[in-house]
Amino acid sequence: MFGEKYVHLTSRRRIFLKELLGGTAREDKLKAAEHLIELQDLDALIYYSNWIKRHKEFPTNYRDKSPLQQLKIKEAIPYLIQLLDLSYRKNIVEDEFNSLRQNVLTGLTEIALQSENNYFVVKKGVESFIKRHLSKYEDVNFLYAFLERTEQQFYVVKSEKLDIEDVIKKLVRIQWK
Repeated sequence: MFGEKYVHLTSRRRIFLKELLGGTAREDKLKAAEHLIELQDLDALIYYSNWIKRHKEFPTNYRDKSPLQQLKIKEAIPYLIQLLDLSYRKNIVEDEFNSLRQNVLTGLTEIALQSENNYFVVKKGVESFIKRHLSKYEDVNFLYAFLERTEQQFYVVKSEKLDIEDVIKKLVRIQWK
């Protein structure tokens, strides 16, 4: 019963936010996009990314996490990589404690932690970014440290997902070797 009501409310929320995103009020559109990104809406992410590129500003909301940090779908990776590129250009107005780059990297980490496939897509995307921009942008080599941290987090999360039956099977296999 509760699950059905939640799905219905989420669906109604999504419809309302989509209407705002399609409207004309600029501030409403940005807020709607932020909320829709939390719901993993790719169209909202595209709008939000284009807004940042067009305005050369990273919107800061001091009450909540950036919507970029809440992404979980691998379809968002190319857009986050584009925003990562934008973050290195140093012409973005942003809060020094809440930077576009840090929010993009947090979003990429969140996506990578969802599945092994996502992890490898994020890794490949960031490695490709590094290779393309190593001589272009200062400090891009620090992304190797980001990849190492993400790999560590991924394997920690992966090991925590084992249930007791998986652990017993692994222990039995180890004993028989």
